Amino acid sequence: SMLPVVALHIEPHHRVLELCAAPGSKTMQILDALRCDDAESINASASSSGVLVANDYKEVRLNMVIERARRAPSAPLLVTCGDGRD
Repeated sequence: SMLPVVALHIEPHHRVLELCAAPGSKTMQILDALRCDDAESINASASSSGVLVANDYKEVRLNMVIERARRAPSAPLLVTCGDGRD
């Protein structure tokens, strides 16, 4: 569902933590929201400061996220593997 991404009103300068990232659909939607294609933005430094930390507890599932992200231009992405409850 795209609803969580839409409801969060993610902007290019936001820092986002996604705790259950795999298989990657929402991850890609978040990365798309963080991307700023407006080269003439008044606040260029804020536009490019966004980052997504994508976490999942299974390394095998994270490989899907990484492969999807490699195929598309995106905002900065940090992938971690761990239990989000910790």
